[in-house]
This record gives sequence, structure tokens and C-alpha cells, in this order.
Amino acid sequence: MADVNNSRVSHPSLLSRISIRGPAVIAATAVILYSASLFLPQNSPAIRSFFNMQGSISSEVDVIVVGGGLAGVGTALRLAESDKKLSVLLLEKKASCGGNSAKASSGISAAVNEHDRDAFQEDALTKRTRPELLKVLVNKSTAALEWLRDQQGVPLTIVSQLGGHSQPRTWRNEAPPNVGWAIMSTLLKKIKERHAESVTIQENARVDRLLVGTGADESSMKKVLGVKYQVMSSEGGQGNEAEVYARRGVVLATGGYSANKDILPEAIRRLATTNAEETVGDGLKIGGEVGASIIDLDAVQVHPTGLVDPSAPDAGTKFLAPEALRGSGAVLINQEGGRFVDELTTRDKVQAAILRQTAEHAFLLLNYDAIEQFGRGTLMFYVKKGFGTLCESLAEVAEAIAQKQRGGRKEEAPAISARIEKELQEYDLAVEGKLPDPHGKRVFPTAVLSSSKQEFVVLEITPVIHYTMGGLAIDDKAHVLDKEGTIIPGLFAVGEVAGGVHGDNRLAGNSLLDCTVFSSVVVDTLLHSN
Repeated sequence: MADVNNSRVSHPSLLSRISIRGPAVIAATAVILYSASLFLPQNSPAIRSFFNMQGSISSEVDVIVVGGGLAGVGTALRLAESDKKLSVLLLEKKASCGGNSAKASSGISAAVNEHDRDAFQEDALTKRTRPELLKVLVNKSTAALEWLRDQQGVPLTIVSQLGGHSQPRTWRNEAPPNVGWAIMSTLLKKIKERHAESVTIQENARVDRLLVGTGADESSMKKVLGVKYQVMSSEGGQGNEAEVYARRGVVLATGGYSANKDILPEAIRRLATTNAEETVGDGLKIGGEVGASIIDLDAVQVHPTGLVDPSAPDAGTKFLAPEALRGSGAVLINQEGGRFVDELTTRDKVQAAILRQTAEHAFLLLNYDAIEQFGRGTLMFYVKKGFGTLCESLAEVAEAIAQKQRGGRKEEAPAISARIEKELQEYDLAVEGKLPDPHGKRVFPTAVLSSSKQEFVVLEITPVIHYTMGGLAIDDKAHVLDKEGTIIPGLFAVGEVAGGVHGDNRLAGNSLLDCTVFSSVVVDTLLHSN
């Protein structure tokens, strides 16, 4: 076996800000032997355990996947489907898989057909997008949708045109739960029921570092050989450590850094996040330690619509109000009752407009038609959680808004109601093509006041940190690159941990797409490079 060397730190300014404590020291071989059954993956005959030169218990598999969101679980499942003889170890640091992927609510985007690819690429292209990565994302998007819907059985039956898209191309499920959970639960069930012999999932497993060796030739390029990790106790205490080696490679699918305020740009650190508190950039730290290039850390997406919980308006973590709400016809109004933006422009423009409103908040208003188009069952979940108010008239809508005014001049409910009615009358004239929309809106999912039934839902929202476009530099085969643009052998990255796919601003539905497409890409690379 190749020698395992201490990894060199290539990005010390970043690494010093990501706190991952070192593993506990195992002092005696007897303790290691006793503990092995407690922390090494069980019931996986393809995983071979052995002692390394330092006396620690080690294991060997074909592929190690770090991270249990869609990128990681999709990679593991695709590997198992491609070759049942492969042994795959998936390490997830939380108590269960799913990650932020399970929270996704707007859908997965895909080119309508091959003729839509150029338009899709144009919609998604930004100044810092790596064109070669975007081309892969778009060209493989239809196959990604079909893999989830047709091969895995995820019921993606509703398509919407969301912000920044020139076509309706973002798919989601009709009935609850949200689309992210529908996808994750389906894939995890498939692994459990059909691929348990080849895929081992170890939860509560915190990866501390990558194992790097030089092989027989000491002058040869360093190669990532495996990982060192710990299985944490249910109480959060440190457990025993283990080393696992990968014959084919290590795939980082650890997500972004939206919950790490030390890395985020200072200007947005005051904002809440939709991400779990564990989303701190683990993959950036361990990848950076072996020389990976880390790019575009300042490229952070602030989502326009995080739901404000009336019982905890200043909470640091918020539920997302999905973009599909606006794609179904929701309009944005401020606390004075006025519209102020094209609801279906790109996320960066919508969030900037909201931050210019009083107290940096606004309200999503859905009428009966928009409620039905989005999905009543899913929307009523938000109402039952206290995020939304069900109203039977615009007067009730105005009263709900008046009670949630924050800062600025307080308006009385009748004045707010009158303003809303005037604004929506003009909106409906724009829908009919009788007036241009004052905010330049051209796509109107539904009119508002002409609905057959007077029923509304109003939700208070504020911009939230949602997604990080920066990450590890990769090529179009999902290899991780060093600062010179050279492949780091044995190391791959997929999903939000990888930078450059979305550039400065990600379109709705392109996150689940990214995870699904590049899980396919990395599997192809792993299968054909050895």
C-alpha cells in the first residue's frame, strides 16, 4: 500500500476559518479491535478491513462518497446500478441522509428538447460560469430528468416557468411532500431495497481529512487514496476513527458553505439562511488541504423569499418560500400594498428589489388560481406552520399585512387594501395585454382579481442566504483540479461543493439538476478511467 502523508494546506486563509476538530487518539490495538464492530460499516462483504502501518483499522472499497444529499446518494445509486460488483461506502455526517437536497421545493430544470439547449444555456450563463461545465449541465439535463422520473419513479408531472427561464422547464411533483424529499426518499429506498449488498451508508460519520500517497515512485504525483473519519456518538461526542481506502476514487459531495458566516461575504452575513447549520464547507477544507483550487467564494446566492415565522421573525434559519410560488402566479407586494418588481426575473434582481423595501421584507400573495396551480396541499402546509394566512377578501389580506408591518410609516389596513386593489387591477390589465407592466413583466401565470373564487394566501418573506456557487474547481469529467489546473488523481467533486457550474447566479431548478447530472458524469469517469 502507498505511504500516507500529511496533507499540505494550500488555502490557509480559508482553512483557518473552517473549524473541524481533530480525531480522538486511539491508544491501544486492543481497544481498536474491540471498537471495530461499533464504528466500521457492517453487512458489507465487499469491504475488506485490514491493519495499516500505523496500527489503525483500515478498510478498502472501490469508491468512497462523502455526503448524503442528492449528489452523493445519486452517485452511489448510479454506481450500484452500473456494476453490482462495485463496493461503495457513503459517509454522511448527520444522523440521516438527505441534506439540503431534501428541502428543495421548486423542482428540477431540464431542456424542453434538443432545440431548447441553446436558450437554456443562454438563460443560465453568467460572467463567471465555466462554459464547459454549463454545456454538460444543459446537454445532459433531459437525460437527468428521465433518470429520476422514468427510471426511478419520482412523479415529476408539473412543469413551470420560473425566474430567469425563457421556457417552462422546471419540473416538480403534484402531491406533498416537497420535490426534494420525494426524490431523496425514492433514491434512498432504492438503495436499501435493491443495492444494500454493494452500497454501505455510514451515518454520523465526520470525515476529518483525505489520505494521500505517492505510490511506489516517490517522485510521482500525489494521489488521493482514501479518507480518515470518525463515527460520532448520538450525543455529538467524538468516536473512534477509521481509515478507508478507495481503489477507484473519492467523491466529495459535501454541499456548500451557506451556514459558515466566516466564509460568506461580510455584506450578507446579517441575513438568515435556508441551509442546515452543518453546511459549513467541509469539502472545501479537506479538498484544500490536498492542494485543490478553491474558486469564487464570494459567489453566494441570496434567495428572494425566505419565510418569516411570526413567532421567531429574527430566526437565523428559515424555511424557503419556493420559487414555484411565483411561477404559479404569486405576486410580490410591500407592506404599503404596492408591487415593486417583475416576480419572474432572476433571483439576484428580485432579492435586491426586496432589500430596498421597508424593513427588507415583503409579502407573497396568491389567489385561488395560483393556490391550485402551485398545489393546495403543499401550500396549506405553510399555512398550518404559521407562515401564511388564508384570507377570503383583499380586506383580510390588508389586515394580515398591517399586523406584520416592520419599521417605516405604519399604514392602516383600509389604505393598504385600496393600494393593493389598484395595483392588481393594473396587473390584470397587463395580463390581458391592455397595459404594459410597469416592472417589465412579460410572463403571467395567472390573473389575480378575475379568479372564480375569492380566496387568497399571504406569506411574509425576506431574502435569505440559500446557495453557494463557489467551491472546488473541477473539469467536465468531475475531476478536482489544483491551482495549476491539473487533475488531482483519485479526487472528484459533484454538487454544490464544486464551483464554476453556475457562475454568479444559479437559476431555479438547476441545483437538483447539477446534482443529478454530475453524479452521472462522475460515475462515467470512475467506470472508464480504471
